[in-house]
Amino acid sequence: MKKTFSCISDNLEKIPKELTESNNLKFPNVHENLSDMVEFSKIMKEHKKDLFCRVPFCMTVEAESFGAKINMGDEKYGPRAKEYAFKNLDELETIKPIDLTSGRIKIVLDAVHALKESGEIPILAVEGPITIISSLMESRIFYKELRKNPERMNNFLNFLEDEIVKYILSGIENGAKIISFGDPAGSIDIVGPKIFREYSGKIAKNIIEKVKSNEKNCIIHVCGKTSVSLENEGMYEFNPINCNSETYGKAIYEIIRENTKTKIIGHNCIKKSIYKIPKNTIWEIKE
Repeated sequence: MKKTFSCISDNLEKIPKELTESNNLKFPNVHENLSDMVEFSKIMKEHKKDLFCRVPFCMTVEAESFGAKINMGDEKYGPRAKEYAFKNLDELETIKPIDLTSGRIKIVLDAVHALKESGEIPILAVEGPITIISSLMESRIFYKELRKNPERMNNFLNFLEDEIVKYILSGIENGAKIISFGDPAGSIDIVGPKIFREYSGKIAKNIIEKVKSNEKNCIIHVCGKTSVSLENEGMYEFNPINCNSETYGKAIYEIIRENTKTKIIGHNCIKKSIYKIPKNTIWEIKE
């Protein structure tokens, strides 16, 4: 029997207006300015009574580093692509590697470092390749190119895969104890089983394995929609781990405290860290 996962993350992302007003927070400063980003992450942690500080607060950082044109939004509407930067595969293939030393992606990494140095436990949220591409190119054109030029597109996706791994490893080096990885635009209910197996799911697994092979002391938390799809398609098996922690976040904290190597967990949402764990169970990828 196939497993299912219901995503409610959008309902967990709302920022109370009184919170921004009482702390004199300005948008889009929290997405662009280091001190504002760090402060806002801490404020949200305290507001939610969480154990972790999460950055960034949008899904456009990686895409912007590849040339996406982003509307930074306000407190009601977060950053999003305002127009597509690439019209075809020829243009897409001109993308340069991510420069982790400049732009908003550097600010995010600096925020991770600052949070770690101040005694917090940082979570770095990382997007998968299809979600990144959805801010770079019109989806209709992307899937057309995927059908017409599968080999060239596969080469580009392999490049994207390595760049995402590079970003994740830099995040860990800067102090991220948890990598929250997801690819909502590449989920199986959007792209279908075939493209998931051949592209988005395959790349997600490659990214996980490449980060894992570096033997860092961290947790890779795979979005529940992605992890369930990976298991349903036979790409991973997950083992249940029983725990007695009061919340999902406390259970993850115990894993961080006791573990000395990379752990990959899934079948839940990192944004639900303040809630009780269903059936007192955490799901870990089987070795």
